[in-house]
Amino acid sequence: MKLLSGHGARLKLKMTAFLLAGVILAACSACGGQPSVGSLPVNTGATLPSIGAPEGEDLIPTSRASESGGDSTEAPGPSVPVSSAEATEPSGSSATETPSETAVPVIPTQPAQTEAPTEPVRPKAEIHALSAGQLADIRAKYDGTVNGFGTGFRHNWVDANNRPTMVNNLLARFAGTDAKLLGYCSDVNTKAVAFSFQCGTEYGHTGAVLDILKKYNVKATFYIIHSYGEKNRALVQRMLNEGHDVGSHTYSCPNGGIANWTLEAQMEDALKMQTYMQETFCHSMTKFNFNSGYWSEQAIIMMSRMGYQVDFCSCNYSDYDPNASFDAPQLIADLEACLHPGCIYCFHTTNVITPTILEPLIKYCIAQGYRIVQVP
Repeated sequence: MKLLSGHGARLKLKMTAFLLAGVILAACSACGGQPSVGSLPVNTGATLPSIGAPEGEDLIPTSRASESGGDSTEAPGPSVPVSSAEATEPSGSSATETPSETAVPVIPTQPAQTEAPTEPVRPKAEIHALSAGQLADIRAKYDGTVNGFGTGFRHNWVDANNRPTMVNNLLARFAGTDAKLLGYCSDVNTKAVAFSFQCGTEYGHTGAVLDILKKYNVKATFYIIHSYGEKNRALVQRMLNEGHDVGSHTYSCPNGGIANWTLEAQMEDALKMQTYMQETFCHSMTKFNFNSGYWSEQAIIMMSRMGYQVDFCSCNYSDYDPNASFDAPQLIADLEACLHPGCIYCFHTTNVITPTILEPLIKYCIAQGYRIVQVP
């Protein structure tokens, strides 16, 4: 009886193994794989008994963190029946997914917009004070006469490349000196154009200007004064975060231009603005733009030797008046006529006309084959 009982037990064990193999083969056939335990489909609805395991416990757990490469904190739970398609499709696959939105095309001639860090880290510029002896040397060698600057729409006073003679004469005047002077953003053989903005008082239009620049991936240069930065910190921070450069338009912005002050007073004003921007926005300015357009040889040389690049422009007009009215189509036509290789447009964000004409002007420049660059 004992022998018969042992024989019956072995027979029963063989039958159990045979049935188990049949279940494995059927499962593998359903997923198209080979009979390997590691390739069994998960959650096929079949519950495989584990020899020696408590009754009702699954052999293959539903959570497989080791196979997916992820970390799972979930405890294995009961199997949930799914279709064979769901069981064999890799988790997280996006090969057959359809995008929910159509991406807005980027203008081919402009670089794709990238978000700048919330708190950009920029190296400090080497802006420094000059000694009394250095200021005396500037006074001895250069003229202190204050001059005005303004290109307007130029009409007949341009050269063969449509560049304003006022800018050409200014650059020629400082040729051979150590003045760091900028009047154009490129040479005459390069179709490049730059956009700059002077910010003294905010009238609610700068946000719209920034929106347009971001839409077309245009990086501009904004010249601000101290009071503008203090009253509009969020706007200035947005300028920096979106990749624009912020330069100095002086700290005090005095009537009649800072060039009418002594060199010592001008230097103190410039250093105060630099310190303010470093302490408030972690930004060191490298560009300087005279307020009201007034300059002198002495002022340009001094700012250059302090470490600034002194920027001018090649096309500007009277948009600094918030109450001035303009014929938008005519103004756009006048601005288009100013376009030339190396053109630097200068706007104020004071008047509502600025965001109105900005977008069509950007479109025109691109259509003419110009690359929009930042003031170098």
